[in-house]
Amino acid sequence: EAGVRAPDLFGTVADALRERLSSFTADDACDVAFALSRARCVSDDLLNDVSVHANTTATSAEALARLCYAFARKGVRRGEGASTAASNARQAVINGGSLSLDALSRCCWASAALEGEDASVLFNECTKRVARCANEFTGKQLVTIAFAASKKRSVDSSLFDAIADGIAAKTDELNPQGLSNAAFAYATVRRRDPILFAAVARAAPPLLKNFEPRHSASLAWSFSKAGFRAPQLYDALALSCASRLQEFDAKQISTLAWAYARAGRLDREPLRTALVQQVNERCVSRSFSAQSLANIAWSFAKPEHNSARCEDVLDAVAAAAMELGLSEFTDQGLANLAWSCARTPRRGPEAERLVSNVTQASSTRLHEFGPQACANLLWAAATCDAAQDLDVSKVSASLERNVPKMTAQQISMVCWAGAVAGIQPDPPALSALWRTARSRLDEFGPRA
Repeated sequence: EAGVRAPDLFGTVADALRERLSSFTADDACDVAFALSRARCVSDDLLNDVSVHANTTATSAEALARLCYAFARKGVRRGEGASTAASNARQAVINGGSLSLDALSRCCWASAALEGEDASVLFNECTKRVARCANEFTGKQLVTIAFAASKKRSVDSSLFDAIADGIAAKTDELNPQGLSNAAFAYATVRRRDPILFAAVARAAPPLLKNFEPRHSASLAWSFSKAGFRAPQLYDALALSCASRLQEFDAKQISTLAWAYARAGRLDREPLRTALVQQVNERCVSRSFSAQSLANIAWSFAKPEHNSARCEDVLDAVAAAAMELGLSEFTDQGLANLAWSCARTPRRGPEAERLVSNVTQASSTRLHEFGPQACANLLWAAATCDAAQDLDVSKVSASLERNVPKMTAQQISMVCWAGAVAGIQPDPPALSALWRTARSRLDEFGPRA
């Protein structure tokens, strides 16, 4: 609990638990395993042995919740030991076993991480209890619960509603990670709770000097994803990040660029200049993944933010992308690269070469392209005079499949690309374009 690093002591305790497990009560064994997991000094085998030892109705719900936490903390999400612990915890909770607030919050986190039907039922049972007493938890416990719930595929809106006000009222209890995780949880499940985001936006600026790079990038991503306007937070966060951007890893730089572009603030100084410098340096050192390169290109080329000057980074991104290999990119990643080049009138030679290479690489993968990627690629190829590298038969097949799912804007981009570049799809594709456009003309804006 004190966070003391004492590997020799914990190792001795782990050995004693292993050798004398039968002399421990089930509850005590679970508690020791829980403590060892927090100290990162427990093996998978020892956890499995404790799970077998605790496989009895005499084990309390509190102890079983701690054992589930130990498995999840160790990263053991499946297997006989973890499944047995989840099954026993589920039954104990359903039978009315008592859980302290701390154990309840940890059990929510653990059951969200563990796999299997028992873990899912356990999570649901725990969150029902949380909703009934949400105002009794600490801010940290509420964030733990929200963060766990955001990892589940099905979102219980009543749970998020129940704990949002509690988190907002207790932001003064949260450290940088807690503030970041609170915003991340709600942004991830697309719940733009104005009271919660406003509270985080007020609480975060005085603590920004203590934010680690991952917390800063996550906070920016969360507010941008949620679409919550917080200009003072964005300005303070930009100043904080710009002065220490060299401490951010490549993915965090990509995330930060994406977040500020989506929020319409990538052109603000000094963050823009700091990002340009770091992007160019990391491209030379080949630090970026394919996804990060595509995100950076998109961020600097986003239409509303041309003053971000994509040409300052595009050649470096293009060279890094081609050296990495275009086969590493998803369909949307390829389309974003081409689209970014087309959106940049003052593109350099590497960017020109990238468009041609992307068009050639995409031609054999058009069956993978979704509606947006297909429309963006065709528009970019036509804009950059690179459509001659496309296989018309594959373009036709992609259009026939994707056009019914395209937006009005995407349909207009496809039609414009065909007219400008002379791309003549086959009759079934043209028919799909015509039928879809005719049936949805009321969705077309003036420009489309």
